Amino acid sequence: MNLAVSDEKTGDAKYEEFFPLIKRDSIDIRNYVKKAVQIKVGKLISIGE
Repeated sequence: MNLAVSDEKTGDAKYEEFFPLIKRDSIDIRNYVKKAVQIKVGKLISIGE
C-alpha cells in the first residue's frame, strides 16, 4: 500500500494500520531503521497539525 502523507482525504484508519509496524520497529537497534521510524512519525504528527 502506498499512502501519500499529504493526502488529506485519506482517513486516520489507513494510517493507524501502520502503528503496530512503527511500534515494533521503534525498538530496532539499527540506525537506519530508527531514522526511518523517526521520519515517518514526524510526518504523521505534521499531518495532525
